[in-house]
Amino acid sequence: PLMWGLMDISASEWQLPAQNFWQRSALAFLLHGLSIWLVFMLMLKDVLILVGKLTRNRPKNQCLEIMKNCLSSCALIVPCAIVMATYAFSFSLSALLPIERAAIFLGCILCYSIVT
Repeated sequence: PLMWGLMDISASEWQLPAQNFWQRSALAFLLHGLSIWLVFMLMLKDVLILVGKLTRNRPKNQCLEIMKNCLSSCALIVPCAIVMATYAFSFSLSALLPIERAAIFLGCILCYSIVT
């Protein structure tokens, strides 16, 4: 839904007039959406499969089962929180053009996907 929202905003922003082609926010929103869809979702799928494989065994104790479920849920929240923080960081760079902020976001997402 986040990626589709960014694509929808991109289509809506494309109709607004701009002085320069690179000052349009539509390209930035399109790049944000594509980087989340093509880079982050693939990395998140790998993380989901890894966490699923690691937490497949059922512990003997109910308390350990609850603790395992809580830890696996927290492990899945971390990548999403990092992407949201990266988006907020790139959005806070108001001195740059929108396409430059989107390129910084894409670079950060690429680096994060390489590290994981």
